[in-house]
Amino acid sequence: MTSQSTAALLTESLCRATADTHPSLITSVIPSLLRGIARTATALRGAHSVEKAGSDNVFGDAQLNVDVLAEQFFREEIASCPAIVAASSEEDPVEVSARDTSGSSSSSSGGADVYAVAFDPLDGSSIIAPNWAVGSIIGVWTGRSALRQDPKNQIAAVLGVYGPRTTAVIAVRVPGREDKAVCVEVGIGDNTIEIVREDVRLGDPAAVKTRYFAPANLRAASEDPKYIFTSLET
Repeated sequence: MTSQSTAALLTESLCRATADTHPSLITSVIPSLLRGIARTATALRGAHSVEKAGSDNVFGDAQLNVDVLAEQFFREEIASCPAIVAASSEEDPVEVSARDTSGSSSSSSGGADVYAVAFDPLDGSSIIAPNWAVGSIIGVWTGRSALRQDPKNQIAAVLGVYGPRTTAVIAVRVPGREDKAVCVEVGIGDNTIEIVREDVRLGDPAAVKTRYFAPANLRAASEDPKYIFTSLET
């Protein structure tokens, strides 16, 4: 999916956070999740008709055909990754084994280098029709389940963004090594991944002169007038 040199650079960047620990997170888990993002991006480019799939998720939201596809892609990639032993999603929030949908979060995978994943396969799918950017949101926890875990045990997060470009922001933070946390942005194309920024950090708010207004989130303006007025003023 990516050149050998780019893969080595990405591995090197992420290993700054993990050192010699959690090898499967870097070599197996994150690559599997990036493949899920790449497959979803390809499907969205060809999804000229966005329509209801005829089903609702457990929250009562009508599922769209693109929701179902994205869920399928991520489930398949998660199932192919031996280091991911449990998963849950917005479309199916009950945590189950990554390779068994019987309802149990147990798995036959051995060893301590295992992970649980929770994800929203396609956040914002209701605004795909007007062609606004949408994304995939993924959290990764150490251990055999994400349930009832201390938030500090979330070891990684991946945000996939489907817009004019497909990008992913990957953050890795190992408990006890918070000062070595890493956040990398990559661009995802047809069978390629390219590092866009090796060190993504929040800037000083006082030094920011440009702010972005998200028209697809106008509902926030009705909840907090500062949302729209701050955006317009800056």
